Amino acid sequence: MTARRISARTAATVGRLDLAVAVATLAVLEVVHATIANGGELATAVALVPFVAPLAVHRRWPLAALLGSVAVVLIQKPFGQILRSLNGDQAVLLLLSYGAGAWLPSRRAVTALASALGLMIVWALMPPGAATTLSAIPGPTLYVTVLLIPTWSVARVIRRHRESARQFSELAEATLALSREEAVAAAAAERARISVELHDIIAHSVSAMVVQAGSARMLLHSDRERARESLSVIERTGRETLTDLRSLVGMLRRREAQ
Repeated sequence: MTARRISARTAATVGRLDLAVAVATLAVLEVVHATIANGGELATAVALVPFVAPLAVHRRWPLAALLGSVAVVLIQKPFGQILRSLNGDQAVLLLLSYGAGAWLPSRRAVTALASALGLMIVWALMPPGAATTLSAIPGPTLYVTVLLIPTWSVARVIRRHRESARQFSELAEATLALSREEAVAAAAAERARISVELHDIIAHSVSAMVVQAGSARMLLHSDRERARESLSVIERTGRETLTDLRSLVGMLRRREAQ
């Protein structure tokens, strides 16, 4: 199976998991809001859908998912705080804040956090329930800051550790590949050296045997004793050459087997 197919299958699995999380979260919050409202309200049930839906795509589009949910929180407030309270809905914003920190590069992650904080601060200062004095403003501001920043920061730390692990893994793979290349180069150099030695041995031995054979031919009738010595030298040289050839060929075969 190719890497592209594996990646596509993983993405599809993650997408289905996120969709399941979004549906489960929506169901739980619908029950919670219905319980608080003693039977529920249609407006609240409808508002929860666009508020929770971004969870289904928060890994594919983290920035849009976070800002989409925050925008729903902001838009519904002038209509009487349809979602009633964020106390039961904080988990959604926590997950989306974490997703923005974990799945976005640094600049876009900061943009997502700053934009969400800005919208949430506007929400905190909007009526009804708005801060009416300067001394009351820090409270809502601190609330939305504590709601979004910690999970975003944790996600950034985890992302940095994950990227460091990936870089170390890539470095290890590159080092292993380099070692293999060096081993292949060393083997090639060794084969070249053995080939040169084979050539030298054969050339030297054949030359010596040719010289001794010529000497034996010329002394065959005039000095048979010296002719026999030349033939003995030819035989000895041939045997030594065969031994050297067997040794070098055996070395080549062992290295090729490795």
